[in-house]
Amino acid sequence: MVGGGYLAYRALTAPDSVTASCVQVNEKGQEVVVEDKFCKPGQAGFADDDTGRNSAGAIILLGGWPQYRYYYGGSTTIGKPPTGAVTVRPKGAEIKTKSGTTVQRGGLGSKSTGGGS
Repeated sequence: MVGGGYLAYRALTAPDSVTASCVQVNEKGQEVVVEDKFCKPGQAGFADDDTGRNSAGAIILLGGWPQYRYYYGGSTTIGKPPTGAVTVRPKGAEIKTKSGTTVQRGGLGSKSTGGGS
């Protein structure tokens, strides 16, 4: 009964879809929204949310600069800092980049890391 109540609560409160924006972080900690092409697995400096590591396997804070990661939701414009976006990936929501790449499929946190349109 409790589990069913939780699932009903999540269905009502979790967003159905969220936009992921690629954000560049420089050595001074300044953040700016950049094109989605910088946030791809295997891209130098990209930190995957699941591992917290960049494509070379180094922890993001110890890697070279600049570094890239996804921010979710909020108001984002290329060339400007993200506003109201969060770094925690919302579970249960379908997450796509502005260019249409699926970062996570909706439904209890399942995810996809492939392709795009």
